[in-house]
Amino acid sequence: FIMKRLAVFLLGLASCNVCASTSDQSLMQACTGCHAVRASDLEGIGPSLVDIVNRPAGSLPDYPYSKALAEANFIWDIGTLRVWIQHSERMRPGTFMRYHNALTEAEIDRLLNLLSLSENILNEPTQ
Repeated sequence: FIMKRLAVFLLGLASCNVCASTSDQSLMQACTGCHAVRASDLEGIGPSLVDIVNRPAGSLPDYPYSKALAEANFIWDIGTLRVWIQHSERMRPGTFMRYHNALTEAEIDRLLNLLSLSENILNEPTQ
């Protein structure tokens, strides 16, 4: 009886992890339409988000940034990324990103957590 309950409990934990992973992958789709999120991704119309946390704004050498971002003088940290996701046009007028945030605060928190982790967390699902 105890072993059966333990097995059901462990299966429940495993399914929660799968749901969280799937949910995180779905959440990243808010970015992947325009941005690379893994080093192996093809370049999108937006700059790569790989290692974006603690990277100077407008600093990828081969990306054609808007003048507003090319001349920006700040570091992408969790705070600046949060403001950018919520109000990119107000944060840096003259930028090309026209993303209209539909994410909840909790989803933004999760997205920022994913962006701050090693890219290994964003690996393709195993088959």
